[in-house]
Amino acid sequence: TYLTFCFFVAVKIHSSFIILHFHISCTTVSFLFRIFAKQIQMLRVAYKVLCTSSKTTKHSKNNAENTYYYMNKTITINCKSQNELPEIAASLLETFSEEHFFAFFGNMGVGKTTLIKEMCLYLGVADNVCSPTFSIVNEYMSSNGLPIYHFDFYRLKNLEETYDIGYEEYFFSGNYCFTEWTEKVESLLPESYVRIDISEETDGTRKLVAKQIIL
Repeated sequence: TYLTFCFFVAVKIHSSFIILHFHISCTTVSFLFRIFAKQIQMLRVAYKVLCTSSKTTKHSKNNAENTYYYMNKTITINCKSQNELPEIAASLLETFSEEHFFAFFGNMGVGKTTLIKEMCLYLGVADNVCSPTFSIVNEYMSSNGLPIYHFDFYRLKNLEETYDIGYEEYFFSGNYCFTEWTEKVESLLPESYVRIDISEETDGTRKLVAKQIIL
């Protein structure tokens, strides 16, 4: 009857308002979380800048080697052949055995992915190691059963995309992380990692400079 119809309409309207309110609440929480994450990142960047200015001033007075305060351990390797890569990969992982984050820098085609593949093989990865250009991150399994994360930020448009994939869960997991095109996310890196710069020499060989960075 008429009263039943009115009751049904009232229930429908009330339910619609509840759903709308829930949707708005979820959207608001998501928006606020993004703002909070960006604010935290801004504070981290500001903290790094303050540490850089203070520590550089302190250490540069000691000697020339300490001009870069963050250069705790450095090795330089000249690679003449791809056959040397297994030995180089082992040397890097053993020299920086206390580190699990390796950030690679270098032009396209210089050999970043190839070296990461050799490092993964040394760690016992049986999976096919390839550059995650489109997926941003690949996950492999090491011989001890722990995950290894391989990032390629070449196609990254902005830092917000790193928040979308939850980069913190990977970067600060304590597991091995290898990153390519790291310059696009350099402000997000942990306070301790290994920076590996690869450059091509005039004779076609490769020069690798690996530095332990501790902020």
